[in-house]
Amino acid sequence: MGLGICSCSHTCSDVVVFSELSENQLVAISHVSFGYFFEHNGSSAQATATMYCLELFGKDPEPDFFESYKENNPPVGKASDFKGHQGMILFKITDIDYEKEGMWRVKCQYHEGGLSAAWYKMWLNYSCGKWKVISMDCYQIS
Repeated sequence: MGLGICSCSHTCSDVVVFSELSENQLVAISHVSFGYFFEHNGSSAQATATMYCLELFGKDPEPDFFESYKENNPPVGKASDFKGHQGMILFKITDIDYEKEGMWRVKCQYHEGGLSAAWYKMWLNYSCGKWKVISMDCYQIS
């Protein structure tokens, strides 16, 4: 599972192709996706949010998932902490699928209580030993 196949000389621009994700790769791609999404979303409260709440595949991530967000400002918590209109933004990753040629598609969304919500697709690949966001498109906003 998660076996890398590469026909390259391993320079920094080389993309390693995975046809499946290991648990560690799934966690890594989720962290990169959330981090990128924190900075690139259409939320009106983005600059003044009191907390970012995370949901991964319909549930709260495991407690150790939050270790890398200890220094984040605003603080990061689990989806079950989300209280809607109190300056919190709920970020969700709903699906991660293999697209093609080393590209993985992440479906994600944010909610600000009844204020706004948007749904996005993000594309990532694995290069130079880490996951990188290649592009992100908003496909629905309310």
